[in-house]
Amino acid sequence: MIHGAGRESVLGAISVLYVEDDEIIRSAFGEFLRRRVGTLYTAADGREGLALFDRQRPDVVITDILMPLMDGLEMAEAIKALDPFTPVIVTTAFNESDFFLRAIDIGIDKYVIKPVHTGLLVDALVKCALQVRADAEMRLSATVFDTSSEAIMVTDPENRILAVNRAFSDVTGYVREEVLGRNPSFMNSGRHSEEFFQSMWKSLAETGKWRDEIWNRRKNGEIYPEWMSISVVKDRQQRVTHYVSIFTDITERKEAEERVRHLAHYDALTDLPNRTLFNDRLTQALIQAERDGTSAAVMFIDLDRFKNINDTLGHSVGDLLLQNVAIRLTNCMRQGDSVSRQGGDEFVVLLPEINHAKDAALVAQKILESIAQPFEISGHELHASCSIGISFYPIDGDDGETLMKNADTAMYRAKEAGRNNYQFYLADMNARSLERLAMETSMRAAIEQRQFELHYQPQIDVENGNIIGAEALIRWNHPALGRVSPAHFIPLAEESGLIQPIGEWVLRTACAQAARWQSQGFVPFLVSVNVSARQFRNAGFVDMVADALRESGLSPAYLELELTESVLMGHTDRNIATLQQLKEMGLTIAIDDFGTGYSSLSYLKRLPIDTLKVDRSFVGDLPGDKDDAAIVDAVISMAHSLSLKVIAEGVETEQQVAFLRSRQCYLMQGYYFHMPLSVAEFTRLLTAS
Repeated sequence: MIHGAGRESVLGAISVLYVEDDEIIRSAFGEFLRRRVGTLYTAADGREGLALFDRQRPDVVITDILMPLMDGLEMAEAIKALDPFTPVIVTTAFNESDFFLRAIDIGIDKYVIKPVHTGLLVDALVKCALQVRADAEMRLSATVFDTSSEAIMVTDPENRILAVNRAFSDVTGYVREEVLGRNPSFMNSGRHSEEFFQSMWKSLAETGKWRDEIWNRRKNGEIYPEWMSISVVKDRQQRVTHYVSIFTDITERKEAEERVRHLAHYDALTDLPNRTLFNDRLTQALIQAERDGTSAAVMFIDLDRFKNINDTLGHSVGDLLLQNVAIRLTNCMRQGDSVSRQGGDEFVVLLPEINHAKDAALVAQKILESIAQPFEISGHELHASCSIGISFYPIDGDDGETLMKNADTAMYRAKEAGRNNYQFYLADMNARSLERLAMETSMRAAIEQRQFELHYQPQIDVENGNIIGAEALIRWNHPALGRVSPAHFIPLAEESGLIQPIGEWVLRTACAQAARWQSQGFVPFLVSVNVSARQFRNAGFVDMVADALRESGLSPAYLELELTESVLMGHTDRNIATLQQLKEMGLTIAIDDFGTGYSSLSYLKRLPIDTLKVDRSFVGDLPGDKDDAAIVDAVISMAHSLSLKVIAEGVETEQQVAFLRSRQCYLMQGYYFHMPLSVAEFTRLLTAS
């Protein structure tokens, strides 16, 4: 029982409605109750009491029986209809069976016989207060149980299901009536061994709890993962009375973990194994090969001129091409082979258990033929090729890093051999690789040490013999190697990214030299500067051109920028916007090597250009080659129809000059007139003109 401070605490926490029609009794007992309970409401009859209850909802009701308008039992019945959990204490002088039977039907909780003994009334109030607290706790527990976001299942000592909540049904698909009395084993997924469940029951017996990941089966048959916690409930004699299981569906978490794992080991663009996973597979393959006394091959694959596709058609098309290449490479593999994307346009293939070079060659040839088939991407028919380097374990290296390095070296040898081929690693290839690295290092130093110089090839108007322009051409005077051909170092500059600082140097130097010739009194003429794709795509290119003109003092009217067709294809709107900015500055724009690319009127007429340059490859066999003659005719006619200037480059013979003049092409450059000249030589030519 509760005594003293405990009783006061219990009573002080409740609100009470006291209904009594006798004003003297109501006043006396009201004062008694007010000193003991938390809140007291009083009413003089049943109707007033019911209205007050409906407004205030007290925890306990104390009422007399005989009252005007509505007696106590009628009021109690109405109160129970509103809230069956509210305890009602009746004070009555009645002691008849009919009264008690009716009171039982209504649900009266306590009776205090008049005359009222205050001690008995307090005892009844305490019991009702405790009942209110217990009911509230029970309702709270029931609410928590039923509204919990976690699934809850309660079983008896024999592991029969006694209760489940709403979340249980949401997770499993089973409603309460379908599972009561059943053993939870009917939801087993079949994924766990008998030892798994033995370990679970052992933990429950020894510690009273178990917590782990478990796979179960939903009503629809789907197997799913749960994070489950089971607790044992025992009575005072330490006997098991219940098992309470709380679990959460962790499907989304597992899927997220799997996605993270996948991203950690697979390339996001192609979904091929990335460098980390490939290296792991390579290590395992080499361990197996050493154990079995077999060989393995590594192929390093690089797409040829992939940068041109990115520069002309954009990275989105380039990415789609890489995805399609990944599919084709995978289709070329045997079961057990691995294809990995290392980054950019580089792929690596692992061929375990391959013992003959001819077998690796067959795979390489299959790859070359597959990649050579046209790709249909975003409305473009793209043609691609690749270069492949092959190294073998153990003859070319006994660890993954060495094999990869040597396959990479062999791949560069394939590039040097003309691309679109495969090469096996040879020991002397490392020397070539070192030479290439040395060349790149030397080129970086050449910029700082001013080893580059510009030569200028005159452009002639054959109608009067005047120099109307000069194309600036870079030359490299290497301190040890002597004169290095642009055909040798420009491709390397493109691949390494050095073409940007080199191209900027060419532009600034050509502008400064053109301004210098004008200041020396020579008749002004156009100076043409070639622009690479990387330069043109650079966001700061227009500003760089403006800076070069401003620093040199050269009027924009005497600067011509030469761009190839391939540079201008793709991102046409963006390219046109850039060209318009340059044109607004007053520059002249020429398309170089015209006829070797797309040569499409539909895009050509949209470009703000001034000049077409007929590529030397079409001029060299004039006038004998009918096909070249037809192409040159078409280019000249196209230029005239669009009111563009046309210049033929690579002119070397009098017959070529005559043919071009007969087609009304009067602007030419080539060895027939002058080879590219140093600044001093070009100055002497201007002086003599």
